[in-house]
Amino acid sequence: MNRTAMTSRSAKETKVMGGMDDMSTMMWWMALWGLVSLVVAVLAVVGVVAIVRGRRSGQSVLTSGPAPADAANADPAMQELRRRLAVGEIDEDEYLQRRAALQ
Repeated sequence: MNRTAMTSRSAKETKVMGGMDDMSTMMWWMALWGLVSLVVAVLAVVGVVAIVRGRRSGQSVLTSGPAPADAANADPAMQELRRRLAVGEIDEDEYLQRRAALQ
């Protein structure tokens, strides 16, 4: 075989076998999926940390406000009493007396 025929033959074989172009493309895809996996793992860790911190600080995980600390927050009479104090209908002394009576 002459040199020209050998060169063209190896070029054909390279195209048939995939060559370096396909290999480098595969490496880029592997690198991309590696980065995507890393980002997903980091987001999972951040989410778990946020949930744990939220529970420790007494905040509800699903809402932005604080979670109810005790049963008094669920009691409608206590809520009304706090509302009346907040709007100025009663003073602090009356609030404390009524709160003691409700507990």
